[in-house]
Amino acid sequence: MIVSPQIRTIQTAISLLGSYPNKSQFTLRLEPLIKEITFDAATTPVDAKTLKDFITLTTKETGIKIEYGNPILNKDNWLLDVLTKKECIKMLREELDKGRSLCEAVKSVNLKQIEVEGDQGADDRLTLFRQKLID
Repeated sequence: MIVSPQIRTIQTAISLLGSYPNKSQFTLRLEPLIKEITFDAATTPVDAKTLKDFITLTTKETGIKIEYGNPILNKDNWLLDVLTKKECIKMLREELDKGRSLCEAVKSVNLKQIEVEGDQGADDRLTLFRQKLID
């Protein structure tokens, strides 16, 4: 099962698989190209360590395997590699340069006012994701 690397989406997938009798046969694959197009408290991305700690604990508690679909998730600022709107990236980089974490940077920038991603950004990510599946 392919899932966005936001904690909420991982929790939703785990919840859906929770009662499945053969859940240990499933692997959740985190793919950063599948992500939310807006940010709020439930969808704010986390840094690499927080994500890894959450995955380790969740795997231990549920028995469901979770793997990274892309090595960029090992980078604290992985979100910058998958965003397509240059204005948004610039604003986040400015906050990161102030020493803020990725999560703090996303929370401090009002991304909703600048429309984080438009339809074109979503279409570009979908095309990239389809190419990854074929390769």
